[in-house]
Amino acid sequence: MVLPETDKAGVKLYLITIGPAPRGKEFSKLTGFPEDRLLADPDNVTYSAMGFKQGFFSTFLNPKTPISIFQRVFKDGASGLKEVLPKTKMWIPGKAYKQGTQQGGALAFNGKQCFWEHYDEATAAHADPEEVKKVALSK
Repeated sequence: MVLPETDKAGVKLYLITIGPAPRGKEFSKLTGFPEDRLLADPDNVTYSAMGFKQGFFSTFLNPKTPISIFQRVFKDGASGLKEVLPKTKMWIPGKAYKQGTQQGGALAFNGKQCFWEHYDEATAAHADPEEVKKVALSK
């Protein structure tokens, strides 16, 4: 678990999600992620400012997408997805094309200084939580 260890060390992790705040609250209830550290980005302002990939061709048609999905399934059988999916309501983003084809990433800051970046190359190519924890605890 990442949050208990980073919290114990005094490091706060935040999650910025696309979509409206009520959708973020649903995510918090579903996953147990602290609601006070979940920030909603209904207009993709943060994602765009950070330069995260967006677009149908650079996401779904990217050859790295099926590879990333296979790697996640092979690694742990997609256990996290299997746990959450049955509890999830289908949600179509308000800006369906832009938000539905939005990739994310992970950034680590010490104050205003960004000292580590991971840009998702494709769908399911997320930062490894253990690496995020290691980076977060390094400062």
